[in-house]
Amino acid sequence: MKKLFCFPYAGGSAAGAYTRWRTKLHPDILLVPVELPGRGALFAEPFYSSIEETVDGLFRKYCRDFAAGEFGFWGHSMGGIIAYELARKLVQADGPYPVHVIVSGNKPLHLREAPVPIHQLPDRYFIEEIIKFDGTPSGFFDNPAYTELFLPILRNDFKMIDNYHYRDSGDAFNIPLTALMGSKENIRDSERSRWSELTGGECRTVTLSGGHFFIFEHADDIAQIINDALVP
Repeated sequence: MKKLFCFPYAGGSAAGAYTRWRTKLHPDILLVPVELPGRGALFAEPFYSSIEETVDGLFRKYCRDFAAGEFGFWGHSMGGIIAYELARKLVQADGPYPVHVIVSGNKPLHLREAPVPIHQLPDRYFIEEIIKFDGTPSGFFDNPAYTELFLPILRNDFKMIDNYHYRDSGDAFNIPLTALMGSKENIRDSERSRWSELTGGECRTVTLSGGHFFIFEHADDIAQIINDALVP
């Protein structure tokens, strides 16, 4: 049995986003949604303030789970950054490290331009930018209760994304990697294959139709990609 640790996108709950995949995954894969503080069952806990703090916190929290058997990582958008950086942290610590890392909805991390820091925008304009990602239901922010609940989570997560910068640690990263991207994302065709520059292991890039949240439209395809990666 291989565990698949799944990391959430900005504003998301891993349990809410990924548990629907359980019935589609190979019986030898155990899906483990990783909740971050400030949401889901950990709603009362303070947010992590950066990707680095997130990685350090998850490293400490799950170190025994990682040592208990084979596992893989999955993450979409912010979750993809966390998945890759946590795998790097495990490599630096001399293992154990994942048998496969699957990142979704990200330009190769070393090619990311400095983003416009949208987390600093006033609420009205911040919400307008969030809506452009097409990850929230129509009219979601028309509900004051939802806005009050989720806006602090979104603002904190985008602060972590806005302040993240890939840094080459110099450590050999030889973990097999699969990178999924939407066909309509703001990623040049010439950039998509350059995920291979971030691992010395086997690298596969897959483009699926859709925008940034193409994962909602391709659950069966993504489950098959996960199955092929973890149970070849």
